[in-house]
Amino acid sequence: MTFYDGLITVPLQCCNSIKNCACIQRTICIPAFSEIIAPVRLPKNYHATEAILEPLQNNLTPVLVGGCITSVQHGIGTIHLLNFTPHPLTLKQNLLVTSIIFPDNVSSITPFKNNDERETQEKFANSEKPSTEMLEKFVAEYKFSLSPELTTMDRYELMNVLYQNRDVFARDISEIKTYKNFELELKPKSWDIKSYTRQYRLPDYEAEEAHRQIEEMKKQGLVTENEDCTYNSAVFMVKKRNLMHCVWSVTCIKLTVF
Repeated sequence: MTFYDGLITVPLQCCNSIKNCACIQRTICIPAFSEIIAPVRLPKNYHATEAILEPLQNNLTPVLVGGCITSVQHGIGTIHLLNFTPHPLTLKQNLLVTSIIFPDNVSSITPFKNNDERETQEKFANSEKPSTEMLEKFVAEYKFSLSPELTTMDRYELMNVLYQNRDVFARDISEIKTYKNFELELKPKSWDIKSYTRQYRLPDYEAEEAHRQIEEMKKQGLVTENEDCTYNSAVFMVKKRNLMHCVWSVTCIKLTVF
């Protein structure tokens, strides 16, 4: 016999039955590396308007199931499902995914906040609100486009939020930051198929501009040289508002995720 938050579970009781678990309401397909909110059907004998859904301990599905509290309407609730695989997955109707805990079994709830969120909120709360003139100058400098339909108060609050988080915006390459000690593993659809495209011949002025931008990104630590050119795509230039940007999909330059 197991005691769990005041809930007594007898070994003779089946915990993975349709009578006390939530199941997928209809067959769904989850794209690769995607998260969805899926409807689940609760047992007919469950008449509460809220339910706490917890992943089954012997979860046999190929996806990750997030525990949550959900509202229940006509016996239907919702859960979060995460497909972390590089290919789509299909979950069939009536597949058991979560157990059900009655909300009245919970004695207390403590909100979770990590250190970064707590420090950000404290910094935001303790900081003095800047003047409207300062915020308007900041918005113009960073070239934000705000809706003209905002009220004066809403516009100020939005500009203030942008200003308090100005460290995540960049006006040029020199202000772009990197996420240290993290590498993104790219998985091609087929490991035995290589993709290599030779570099197109660019006009001299475009080649010079591409070289300048690449060297500037190298200087800022956004890209590093890589001798492995198994996968390569040609660099080409794109003109945008009298500016010229260097664009490529996969080249002989190893991109650092930021």
